[in-house]
Amino acid sequence: MPETNSDIETEAIDDGANFWRLMEVLALQKRLVLTVVAVATIGAIVISLVLPKWYRAEALLLPPKEESLSMLNFGGALSEWASVTGGLNLPALVTPSDLYVRMLGSRASMNPVIDSFNLIERFEATSLYEAYIELDERSDFRVTPEGMIQIHFIDKDPQFAADVANAFVAELDKINRRIYSERTKKSREFIESSLTGARLELDSARLALRYFQERNRTVDLDKQTALAIETATALMTELATTEVELALKLKTLSKSHPDVVELSSKVSEMKRKVSELETGSSDSSYFSLPISETPRLRSQLADLTTRVRVAEKLYENLTLALNDARVQENRKAPAVATLDRATAPEIRFKPQRTLIVGATFGLSVVLAVFLAILVEYLKNLRNTNPADYRRAMVFSKSLFGGKRRTK
Repeated sequence: MPETNSDIETEAIDDGANFWRLMEVLALQKRLVLTVVAVATIGAIVISLVLPKWYRAEALLLPPKEESLSMLNFGGALSEWASVTGGLNLPALVTPSDLYVRMLGSRASMNPVIDSFNLIERFEATSLYEAYIELDERSDFRVTPEGMIQIHFIDKDPQFAADVANAFVAELDKINRRIYSERTKKSREFIESSLTGARLELDSARLALRYFQERNRTVDLDKQTALAIETATALMTELATTEVELALKLKTLSKSHPDVVELSSKVSEMKRKVSELETGSSDSSYFSLPISETPRLRSQLADLTTRVRVAEKLYENLTLALNDARVQENRKAPAVATLDRATAPEIRFKPQRTLIVGATFGLSVVLAVFLAILVEYLKNLRNTNPADYRRAMVFSKSLFGGKRRTK
């Protein structure tokens, strides 16, 4: 059912009446409201003045440049050894700076700081773990939107706060140098081991090639094959001519005729020589390469030659890589670039007095209004409904303490 103009006017009058009723309650209980607000605000001012001052020192640094080993033709497989973040599958949104921030919060960074400043005694901790927790709570490491690293430390002594912040910078630099040194050393040792294996493989490949050449009497297979074919062609031509001459002799002469016997002997010798060229002989000279074995020998020679060339190339690359690794190992690790060293702060970090007093004032106003409304409500309840008033008193006494009165 749509609201009429009289309904809207009545609702507006009720809202106005409720507002002015609240103002009336506050006016009647203004002493209570002012007392609560004043006491709470003054108390907040006193407490904020009494609270000890804490100072926050800040150091700002650039993350160390990621160095990598060149390793020549080996690509990135070995180049990651010298990088602190090398070999790590970092999530898409994680940067090397995030990794350095996590390193700052690790025990490898914090424990030396605890030992250097005797923080167990300073923090009045009962164990190294308690000192670590306290140091962690006072420290803050974060990455700025520009990718730089911020180091914060708070303490009651501004100079001590700056000293601890700078100590974290020094520890991060030590960790970075140690990791760099360890990885370059492992890289060099790995290449040395690989080079030893490559040398053994090269010696084995060369020995196999030499044994093959000695066993099969191969020096230059192409030239030897061409010479053998040329020789075989000449022999086959001469053999064919001699056989034709022998056939002509047999038509007019007997088999025992001296000319026929000589030609027959010559044909047999030529056939023997052709056979030796095709299948090989006991002769170990350069000219004794068997023509029928040429395809097989060519295939084996190609495999052995390829093996030697690959082994030589690998050995050459590893030798150059080892030289690079030794140079890299002898180089100094990239230092942490400090943009701003921590200095003793002049302005306190906390307590934030304005915030404490302002927040207390606001909460006290809300509490005072609530108490004013409650007190006025109880007064009206005592006059309009004594039974409910008594029940409310019984509830308040049971909740907040006090003796219950009995009739």
